[in-house]
Amino acid sequence: MHALAVARAELQIAVPGRPEWSVLAQLEVVLHAERARLARFSDRSAPALKELDVKLDAVRRALDGMRDSQLSRGELGRRTQLALPAQVS
Repeated sequence: MHALAVARAELQIAVPGRPEWSVLAQLEVVLHAERARLARFSDRSAPALKELDVKLDAVRRALDGMRDSQLSRGELGRRTQLALPAQVS
């Protein structure tokens, strides 16, 4: 997603709403929710939790890279914070 956003920016292909940002932000929320759900029933060394941590790290790095490249959904250069849901059913 990050590479797609960079390519679109370099090729000056305008896509309203920054869909790459939206997909990554939604994926981060889903991964956080899944990790919280599994953490209630697993110990800290569970392979599933470790896998989710790796995925979350990759998504966070992609979002940080998009922010640094001024490709975030917000205003250029503005740091935005993702609000996570209080409780996931």
